[in-house]
Amino acid sequence: MSREQRSGFERQYDAAYHEFEALRKKNTRISACGQEFVLADNVTKALMKQSPARSDGYDHDLHRLGHTAYHRENSAPPQMMKHEYQEYLLVFYTLLDIGAPSLVHQFRDSGRNSDFLPIDMVDLKRNIDPPSDFENFHQKFYDRQFAWCPIKLELGMCRKFHRSISPFSRKAKMEPYRDDAGARHNNANLYTIEVLEELVGPNLRTKMSSARFESFDSGIDGNHSKSWGYRFALKQFEYHKYDQFSNETRMLKNLNNQDGMIQYIGWFQSYEPDGEGGFHEYYNILLELAEFDFYTAIREQSPPISFQEIHGFWNTMSDIASALASIHTVTLDGQDYLTWHGDIKPENILRVNDCFKLADPGEASMSMKSPGMSRPQRTATFGGTRTYEKAIYWNNSNSNLPQVDQTSDVWSLGCVLSVAATYVVLGTQGVLIYNRLRRQEISCREDNGNIDDTFHDGSRVLPEVTDWHKYLREATRKTDAFSAAVLDMIDAHMLVKAGERWTAQQVCAKFAEIFRNSEPQDTEVPDALQEVLQSINSDQLALKYEQRLGIKRVNSTDTADKPRTAESLPDAGSKFKSRQELLEQDILPTAQRSQNRPGSIRQSRRPSSNFGTISSSEARYRMTGQSAPYSRRTSDAQPPALRPPISSSQTLSSVSVHHRSPVTAWMVRTELEKKGTKWSRSMRSFSSFLKPQPASMKGKGATTLQLAELDAKLERAFKDRDIVYLIDNGSTMAPHWAEATHLIEVLVWRSLGYDDNGMEIYFTDADTDPTAKVKESPDQTVKEFLNAMRVAAPKSVKSSTVKTTIQPELERIINQYTRAKTSKMQPRKKTIIILTDGIWEGMNNEYTLDTYLMSTLSSLRDLHGDLAHIKPGQLPGQHDIEKIRPVTIQFVQFGQNQRATDRLRRLDDELKLNGYPYVSL
Repeated sequence: MSREQRSGFERQYDAAYHEFEALRKKNTRISACGQEFVLADNVTKALMKQSPARSDGYDHDLHRLGHTAYHRENSAPPQMMKHEYQEYLLVFYTLLDIGAPSLVHQFRDSGRNSDFLPIDMVDLKRNIDPPSDFENFHQKFYDRQFAWCPIKLELGMCRKFHRSISPFSRKAKMEPYRDDAGARHNNANLYTIEVLEELVGPNLRTKMSSARFESFDSGIDGNHSKSWGYRFALKQFEYHKYDQFSNETRMLKNLNNQDGMIQYIGWFQSYEPDGEGGFHEYYNILLELAEFDFYTAIREQSPPISFQEIHGFWNTMSDIASALASIHTVTLDGQDYLTWHGDIKPENILRVNDCFKLADPGEASMSMKSPGMSRPQRTATFGGTRTYEKAIYWNNSNSNLPQVDQTSDVWSLGCVLSVAATYVVLGTQGVLIYNRLRRQEISCREDNGNIDDTFHDGSRVLPEVTDWHKYLREATRKTDAFSAAVLDMIDAHMLVKAGERWTAQQVCAKFAEIFRNSEPQDTEVPDALQEVLQSINSDQLALKYEQRLGIKRVNSTDTADKPRTAESLPDAGSKFKSRQELLEQDILPTAQRSQNRPGSIRQSRRPSSNFGTISSSEARYRMTGQSAPYSRRTSDAQPPALRPPISSSQTLSSVSVHHRSPVTAWMVRTELEKKGTKWSRSMRSFSSFLKPQPASMKGKGATTLQLAELDAKLERAFKDRDIVYLIDNGSTMAPHWAEATHLIEVLVWRSLGYDDNGMEIYFTDADTDPTAKVKESPDQTVKEFLNAMRVAAPKSVKSSTVKTTIQPELERIINQYTRAKTSKMQPRKKTIIILTDGIWEGMNNEYTLDTYLMSTLSSLRDLHGDLAHIKPGQLPGQHDIEKIRPVTIQFVQFGQNQRATDRLRRLDDELKLNGYPYVSL
């Protein structure tokens, strides 16, 4: 080939490449995680667009790119014909990006087509031989390929992706709240995601056509254009939560397409940037996105008023009973299975296209239906949210899971319907008062099992609940022909003992009867007024929707289509601030008012990000201290209730909750200096002749009733136990060492005499001076512990940095107990108090300690015969490890490192969610 010919091919290639480059830039997007990806199908369509006016002999630009890319370097026939490119387009585009398009035939020869992307580095090096003068080819290809193969969402997807880019244009975290109790700590995080239509498979587009929306889209070239996308819900589990993810995925698959259930789309494993240059592994469940949950409806909508609105509301609530009946018996491959949802609650009742649906079967279980059984079939389940669970869960704190039948779900549904009736009759304020009423009654009961809100007293429905229902019947509107009948059903057939409780099918039949027996009422309200009310309601629904989702609709810039908010209306003309504040409040939309209005926002808008809560754990009160350190409570010394008993004679408006003032180390030291000293002169200590020395406070602190209770609690907590202090003396603790030393002084001083064979102190740094120790003895002194702290103090010199790894020393201490347990001598139980900042720089894996503690807890259960499963023929001599408390651990945190705080909180809260319900660190 002549130089002129080669030059011609070079010019044609450059022209074609510049067109490709422009198309690539136009179709490049930045994901919600900050990663760049390309809409490859759009690039291909543009490159293959036919042009009848072409005079260069090529069918299209893609043909020209492939042909000239080869001939600018070689006069021989191309090693790949144009019809072969179709299977290797993404490979070819990646090679174009790195300047090596003529090597595409090597991928063909090794069978590595576009479906193989992303190709791992080992595979690349084994199968592709780049030119010797092409520097770092494999690394360049590996890095650039990801932009061309983002994850594509498909109906029924179940796939693991290695480093593939998650194609979310937007990813907004949902923060579920309930009764102003704050966000729950969940097994997984929930997100609203938006995905461009090009990255949604055809079957999923058809199945979820209502999830489609129009919005503005922009490439990295800065040009804006209208585009189509889809909104879904994404439930994201961290990799160590695989068991929870697996269980929920299995239940969602089995219950998919059942009437009244949130639709399951699929699952995938992915890696997302961690913000520090690495990638974090996640398991993801893709779900239908809801508008809002039932609690959001209560909070953001006024209750229904007219006959039609109230009828519409109860009709949607009956959908939940229908959904429950639908899933209670499921046929899979010709075999009938019984299902227990296990977590019916307002947060798991979601609004989708004017219908309520059930969500979150994370606590669900399935069992094959046993034919010919004379009594209802039962299964073992830990239960979901305690507020809505039946009485069998009152104080089920050990690992013996209760056996329940399917009507346990009906009890929970009865609780939800009770709240719904309160909302219809009294509105949002009524729901808040009802909640306070139940909590007030529960707080007065000594055997409440640390539960602060239920609908029962441990064996039957609370009398206050049935009394409240009587009050609701008297307060119903004349337009309400339904709520009283629903309350009758709840009292007689739902919130009753198991043998008398209806099935979900019977509840459905009763709803149908109620609707049949309720005659429509004529209205004298003029049509014009109804139309105005509906218009205002629709505008407020649209406004609430946009505020909740955080995204404006495409036409939201058009003033003609905007809802008229309070700011856009004429001035109220008020001279009084109170009236102005009242008139400028947001109007709450009314439930069911816009349901049947043609073209209403209810029918046209897409779901909000309020998808509902995931967690089944109860919201708890926490006592906040006045200063660092941050202390996590222990399982061997449960704190007293944070609320005093409330007299039943108090009215709701006069109820006030008082918390016991937190006791700080300085307060304890003051008391110790008053009562915890004695003259103990020693020839070895000159100071002992000048001032009294610290002595045991055992039995001396009972100057008040409160202190007497605390002293008795300390006596019970430390009785027949070894007290062990484990001190983090890594370099990050240096700024806190003086504070830690002071706390050790107070703790040891206060604990003198409670461990009759003496306390122990250890340090995390394996190279700590061996003289930093205290001999076990009943005659220990505070000074010995202070000397150990002085010797073990972390060095401030940068060259001697010590990174804390908490596990080895903790494991050694616990192993002292486990080894002794297997001997003939019964070991003393241990209380381990760990002083740390929680940073633990020496731990490479965030969850190393979680894994170790779960393994250790399983080992302790086995050593004590606390068995989760008793095999046939095995003696059932089971012991409750929660009552034995062989080893208890308390972390005391120094400093304000948020990641460390989250880690310690996780160790406290999440071991329960990983199958260790009896654990509290």
